[in-house]
Amino acid sequence: MTFEEIRRELRNKQYRTIYLLQGEETFFIDRLVYYLENEVLTDADKEFNLMVLYGKDTDAETIASTARRYPMMASHQVVIVKEAQQLPDIEKLEKYAQNPMPTTLLVLAYKGKKVRSNSKLAQAIVHHKGVIFDAKKFYESQIPDWIKKYMQAHHCQIEHEAAAMLVEYLGNDLGHIANELDKLLLNIAPNTTVNKQHIADNIGISKEYNVFELQDAVANRQTVRVFKMADYFSANPKAGPLVLLIASLYRFFSKLYIYHHVMRQPEAQIIKAMGLSNAWALKDYKAGVKNFPAHKTRKALELLYTYDLKSKGYNNAPGTTDADLMKELLLQLLYT
Repeated sequence: MTFEEIRRELRNKQYRTIYLLQGEETFFIDRLVYYLENEVLTDADKEFNLMVLYGKDTDAETIASTARRYPMMASHQVVIVKEAQQLPDIEKLEKYAQNPMPTTLLVLAYKGKKVRSNSKLAQAIVHHKGVIFDAKKFYESQIPDWIKKYMQAHHCQIEHEAAAMLVEYLGNDLGHIANELDKLLLNIAPNTTVNKQHIADNIGISKEYNVFELQDAVANRQTVRVFKMADYFSANPKAGPLVLLIASLYRFFSKLYIYHHVMRQPEAQIIKAMGLSNAWALKDYKAGVKNFPAHKTRKALELLYTYDLKSKGYNNAPGTTDADLMKELLLQLLYT
């Protein structure tokens, strides 16, 4: 089942006896656990019918005996095992899964790992109509579209540039991104279309001075604009840490190098090869390919690798600051 399907069932009070929530994308596991912990039972019912256990402090026998209890003055009880991946004997829950208590919602939050699909436990859960949810890690190219869907679920829209800016600055941690979006949603009206100015005003990312704009300026070889931003980042290092700038530019030139080799293919194949979310994202690469031929793109990647090492202290002159390295790097990229 998908995240949305599970949420829909829970909202409709259609409960399953076992929820095995597993995989690498812990954001979705945390959200489902939060909902099961806080929305299934009333506050009055929680006192006697909500039990939270932790994998490292319990075992399969304790979990099974807890799950077999009858609810007290409620239709259901909820038993949640957090950090279930630390259970030493999770496969022993197969016996319980073969005959689960119909009034219990047993939730296993199995983060970062997966129970084998052909194991007796997994087969028993599926056979008795429990839920196995695989939370797969998102590719970076998928996150802007996820941000759009998140905003739509909260009755707002977001421009692609604004979503891409968030990914550049916040990375692929969906929990962190969701927290920032939740703060933003508190400060905007329903049905707002969020743009870069909203991001700048509410999340603290400058509309004009950010890695997204720096990437655009470098791709177009806009020297004055690049060094105007470099001065800003030097004065405000938290706005553009060197490690973030290097990582962002390295991603850009890596994709640009791919673009050089696939640019004559159909657009759909180009987008797939480059790991982009849509055709809009190609615009910077179309500009970049004019200003950075393949051999210069390769040289840019070599420079970024060198300066990544320098940023970590390798082959650095004494007293060299991150601001010095940034300006050196940008100068060499522009005149490569």
